[in-house]
Amino acid sequence: MSEPTLTQPRQKNETNGGTPATASGGSRISNFEWGMLIGVAVATDLAQIVLDIFVIGAVINRLIDLFFGMTLSFYLWMKGVKMDAKKVLAIVGAFAGEMIPIVDALPLWSADVLLLMSYEKVGKKVIGAISGTPIQTAITKANKK
Repeated sequence: MSEPTLTQPRQKNETNGGTPATASGGSRISNFEWGMLIGVAVATDLAQIVLDIFVIGAVINRLIDLFFGMTLSFYLWMKGVKMDAKKVLAIVGAFAGEMIPIVDALPLWSADVLLLMSYEKVGKKVIGAISGTPIQTAITKANKK
């Protein structure tokens, strides 16, 4: 295999530091990366709370929210996370909540990242565990409607 060029990105795999995509469609984001995302979200929420104490937070926090929401969405897209309606609604909901003056003091970005992680990690395991059961059949029929 030849070395990648500028137009041909290097493919990551287990041996060169990439996170393997499991056959069951597991998350492409490692536990370490989820931990980093949670840490950044907590730091963002703490910074916004501190800025809310001062009057400057009313303006600056809106810019931070815009940047964080776009960056989080872009990161998930780059990692190949399938953005279904639940995940899009979670990001839009957190962003909308951050735009409300008193509600923006809540750690919505941290809760959003934890919710997205649970959708990615737990959701796939639950779906894999119930495949072939009457519950899965009912879900399949409901999705077809």
